[in-house]
Amino acid sequence: MYNAKKIFLFIVLINLSGLLKAQDMILDTKTNRFLINQKSDKPRLDVIVQSFTDYEKNVISKEAVMDTTTKPTFDKVSETEYNVTASRMGEKLTFVVRDFEKLEKGYNISFSYKESVGPSSKSMSQIAHYSLLGEKCAVTQNIPFGNKKVKIKISDSTQRTIYTLNVTFTYPKPQLMYVDITNGYGNKSWEDTAQIRKIVSRVNQVPTVYSHNNAVPDRIVTNYGNLFFRFKKAYYDSEVNEAALFCKIDNKFWTKTQLEMYPVFDVESLGEKAWWYILPSGEHEVTAGYIPGGNLETYKFVMNKTWDKVAIHYLTYAAHLFMMLFYMYPWILLIITGLILFANRGKRLKKAREATRRTKLELQAIQAQLNPHFMFNAMGSIQGLINKNEIEKANIYLTDFSKLLRNSLNNSDKEMIPLSEELRTLDSYVRLEKLRFNFRYKFFIDEDIETSHVEIPSLLIQPLIENAIKHGISGLGEIGLLDVSFIKNENDLVVEVRDNGKGFDVSQESSGQGIRLTRERIKLLNKSKNKIEMKIESGNGTVARLILKHAF
Repeated sequence: MYNAKKIFLFIVLINLSGLLKAQDMILDTKTNRFLINQKSDKPRLDVIVQSFTDYEKNVISKEAVMDTTTKPTFDKVSETEYNVTASRMGEKLTFVVRDFEKLEKGYNISFSYKESVGPSSKSMSQIAHYSLLGEKCAVTQNIPFGNKKVKIKISDSTQRTIYTLNVTFTYPKPQLMYVDITNGYGNKSWEDTAQIRKIVSRVNQVPTVYSHNNAVPDRIVTNYGNLFFRFKKAYYDSEVNEAALFCKIDNKFWTKTQLEMYPVFDVESLGEKAWWYILPSGEHEVTAGYIPGGNLETYKFVMNKTWDKVAIHYLTYAAHLFMMLFYMYPWILLIITGLILFANRGKRLKKAREATRRTKLELQAIQAQLNPHFMFNAMGSIQGLINKNEIEKANIYLTDFSKLLRNSLNNSDKEMIPLSEELRTLDSYVRLEKLRFNFRYKFFIDEDIETSHVEIPSLLIQPLIENAIKHGISGLGEIGLLDVSFIKNENDLVVEVRDNGKGFDVSQESSGQGIRLTRERIKLLNKSKNKIEMKIESGNGTVARLILKHAF
């Protein structure tokens, strides 16, 4: 009775009528022989050995791993039990039943594998019988690659064993084909190792010497974090087949490669069982075999680690983990992205609110300066009229000033007011100033402008009019002319304040407090949704122009 590893893969009921339906094959005695060849007139198990052909020896051995030296052997345990030892990648073995016609109904053949580490079993051969030396033999199933010990039994209907073969397979060393840092990218074919040799020579920190025709240097010293080791194909069951390898590094992290024609593994993959592990500087050894503990191939190399390579390793691995996580659970990525966007939006909104609040406070501060400035100028005008003993004009001015002051105070806490209200305030202000300086003035409003539907910043135009009167026409009397125009230019509102004064050098402009505060106010307004431009031109008179973008 075998231990827990014992697995009965299948039980084949040999039925004479079923076998006769399959194909028969006559074997050439020059290249085929019975291994045990026990003389008996009872059903028994034997092994047909197919010798290597010259083609296999001379051609296939160049591209695949073969064992051309190990011949299968056997020893007798009893009349009904034999031990067989053979190379799994050597001469082809076919397990057969001789004198199968004498098997009675209910007899069966069973296979059990003490160690099963390879791929699943191939399907049974389509050949029902092999004829050798004039004897017809029934064919059994193929044995999966990677098994070390196999027990084959013939049992009768009562499960009594009547014949047994205990087969032990040996495996040659895997043959390392090349050491690479690119995993073959850019290589036209796996067999072409010329390009790999060039790459290895560039990254190898010692002279690159090859003792064999493959692309495996005798010694490699590198600071690259990952190296790829690729092996030759495997030859078994009389053809080149896929195989897998068991690999480890520095006696750590046994792992199994994928089943493929050219088995490959890399240094980083060997450390997958401990993701934090990274090879330290120093000498290391990789080991590979077709079965754990079998005939192992070893290769030594030296790693010269630098801090940047280590950092890149962990950053790359962390990025890989995140990508795998998001690939397996995309909803996590959506949640994280949503949280980031929500947090960023909240941060931007908070920043925008703070900026708006600062702008509003600054605008209020400027407005708080404009209102007293405007009132002090008006009160100065009244005082001037009283000093001239123009009491009637002073009374009219004082009445209009009270209305003007009421409008100004009502709009003092408003950032934007209808143009119609601003026009009333400006008209009152200009009439008051006319009483004082006796100039002419006119207002022009484009007929396409609905003044009640257009909003502008309060007291934005008044400092320009004040500047035109004070510095342009205050000393001209009746020949002084103030012209204020409101023009619609597509979606923009253009406000022009003209005077016919002597003008001034714009480059040497030294405006008063009202113009300075207006410039600062426009700069703050432009930080929000408003867009206002102010230009002053002077020659024969002065023109101050305000352009309120997208006012309509």
